[in-house]
Amino acid sequence: MTVLVAKFKNKREADRAASVIRKMQENVEVVNGEYWEDFYLGQMIDEGMKEKGSVSLASIRKKLRE
Repeated sequence: MTVLVAKFKNKREADRAASVIRKMQENVEVVNGEYWEDFYLGQMIDEGMKEKGSVSLASIRKKLRE
């Protein structure tokens, strides 16, 4: 499985790029802005796992509520 992350100016450009990729490979999924928060949260978790130390559950909850 290959993942390509790209930003486009609009949906039309994203659809055009997806159609070109579909010609080379069958499975293409275009993800809209709703899922970017999950992506960025995953990145933050990955970065946090590299750091040493601990963080309280209360501070995590506070950050998620922001």
